[in-house]
Amino acid sequence: MQGLVFGRLKNKYFTYMKEIMDVASDHISKYNWLISDYICNVYPSECIDPKKELAWIDGESLISLVNENDIQFIWAVFSAFPKSVTLQDVLKYRLPFADGNEAIRDVDIKMQNPLAEIEIIPWDSCLLVIIAQSSNLIRRLKKEYPDAIDLKTYNSSIQK
Repeated sequence: MQGLVFGRLKNKYFTYMKEIMDVASDHISKYNWLISDYICNVYPSECIDPKKELAWIDGESLISLVNENDIQFIWAVFSAFPKSVTLQDVLKYRLPFADGNEAIRDVDIKMQNPLAEIEIIPWDSCLLVIIAQSSNLIRRLKKEYPDAIDLKTYNSSIQK
């Protein structure tokens, strides 16, 4: 398990998901995504509804959603699941959350849902945390964002 912490992106604001989707679209499109614990600047569709506690969306639709809307996720957890995993399977576990989740700062990195393969966590509009099983995704993001910090290194520094 590997992770990165982003203190800034190239464009717009810290949690502008379109930028991440552009860099990692091939990874994003091959999964179904659970979006939980979300607070947004706008709620552009019935999929991202402020009255609901979660959204379940395929990767292509997620890419379209962020491409077609100037949406900032202030808080959220995006969890990626293989297409063979159903929402019913996912809901056997606690919904992933960002706000107040101290486990994200643990040196021992792990997904909140054991069936997930990627977690993208916009953190209070000031950080973006990405955890992935795929070292290819982490390498690609690190190449695109050389200022991103290894999550274990970051978490070790704040533990002191």
